[in-house]
Amino acid sequence: MKRFFSPQIFIGLGLVAAGLAIGGGITNLKRYEQAVSVRGLDEQMVKSNESSWNLGFVVSGNSFAEVQAKVTKNQRQVEAFLLAKGFTADELQKGFIQVTDNANWRKDAAVRFEARSAVTVSTKKVDLVEKSKDQTKELFDQGVILTDSRVKYYFTDLNSVKPGMLRSAAANAKEAAEAFARDAQVRLGRIKSATQGLFSISAPNSEYDSESTLMKKVRVVTQVNYFLE
Repeated sequence: MKRFFSPQIFIGLGLVAAGLAIGGGITNLKRYEQAVSVRGLDEQMVKSNESSWNLGFVVSGNSFAEVQAKVTKNQRQVEAFLLAKGFTADELQKGFIQVTDNANWRKDAAVRFEARSAVTVSTKKVDLVEKSKDQTKELFDQGVILTDSRVKYYFTDLNSVKPGMLRSAAANAKEAAEAFARDAQVRLGRIKSATQGLFSISAPNSEYDSESTLMKKVRVVTQVNYFLE
């Protein structure tokens, strides 16, 4: 678990000269109330506990009946592949079938109909998804033309880490306030007010693309206002 202090500190005119800044996470010191506002940060790395894996495929043919039969066959092949990997039938869902009549766009189209569909896995077996997602060549060898093999990972158990992270963030904020009080040669008083802050879940090394990574970074920032005596 990592702890960080915010780098900016603003001190009110009632204590020291305006504009003086020191390290420790101080964001504001009110002039007349002699109060200091600090931010506390906590971050944790967690493992996703849910996953969605979408396996899309395409088939083509010169009659509607032909592409319908091919879609049914491909669905069964994808389902059989997933069941063999260890997923269960109730974790699988067949997707919508989209059929395109190429003759509507080109009268000389080599193949008249094209159909796309998918099978989606929704599961808590994130390790099994991570292991199986690189084995789709088995479907290619069976003649299944995959257009998509997109995996999304989710962390939905925020309540399991929230209490501990809030305590750590609050302690981090208090450390910043105490450091400022020592440097300013004043005594840290009681809490005037506090806000919990917002939790964010992202990829480990980025604030974006959080759904593609098995591991997640959970982050919370709290703000606490202390009286100074």
